[in-house]
This record gives sequence, C-alpha cells and structure tokens, in this order.
Amino acid sequence: MGILSRKIWRYMTNNLGQFLAASAVVMGGIIVYIAMSSAYYSLEQSRDDFYRNNQFADYYFQVVKAPAGVTRQIEELPGVRRVTGRIQRDFSIIKDNQERATARVTGYSFPPGNGLNQLTLVKGRLLSGNNDSNEAEVILDPKFLAANRLGWGDKVKILV
Repeated sequence: MGILSRKIWRYMTNNLGQFLAASAVVMGGIIVYIAMSSAYYSLEQSRDDFYRNNQFADYYFQVVKAPAGVTRQIEELPGVRRVTGRIQRDFSIIKDNQERATARVTGYSFPPGNGLNQLTLVKGRLLSGNNDSNEAEVILDPKFLAANRLGWGDKVKILV
C-alpha cells in the first residue's frame, strides 16, 4: 500500500460520517437519475406506441369550408402519404333535466379504423352502422359524460 493510499484510508476512517454522507448523496443522485431516465424512456415509448396505434397525423389544419376534392389534391403533394378529411362543428345539446351544454361533433369515416387520428375505445362498443331508428349513435369522451352527469345509454337532444 502506497503512502497516498494509506493517507486516504486514514482520512476516511477519521471522517467516516462525512464520507458516508457524501457517498449517500452520490448514490441518491445516481438512483434518481436512473429512475427518471427509465420513466422518461417508458413515457416516450408509450406515447410513440399510442400515436402509432391510433395513426396520429403529423400535421393538421382546419378550414371553414372546403370541397371534398381538396383532400385528394393534398394527398397528391410530394411527401404526403395519407389524408383524412372530417367535418367538425359545435352544437348545443339539451339534457334530460332541460339543462343546456355544448358538444363538439366530429365526423369519422365508416367503418372506423381506416383514417388518421383514430379513437381509443375506453368503454362500450364502436358504431355498428345497423341503426334502423332515427336516432344517431355517438361515441363520447368519458370526461364529457362525467362533466355533464350523463350515463351510458342516455339520450340527448341536439339543436341544429
């Protein structure tokens, strides 16, 4: 053992509390760094998987009015792989207790699963397309249901 090694060993044994405290701080920092790196990697992978599974678009834009042929023209642009056009509008609705609310209605292609920005179904079922009555089926955001105190199977009136 060299003279410097003995000096370090003597310093560590004489100042054991300080040495252990510094070691604990360094180990805590390493543990936090590894935990945060793992959490970041996991969240990034989850986000990428969700975007890929739901076919999220890289870009989107809104127009007030456009003919149906605009989507074909955009799809022909270089670098564009796929285009989906949707109709979106805000409507007033009347709930069973005669209270008013606003709902944003977004049209999706049928059958679901062909376009961009697909939905993730949390509860219930996708639209069947076999609805013979005059009532329209909708897929609602669970937060909208909770905020408006609606339940599955409730009916709402849309004012158009």
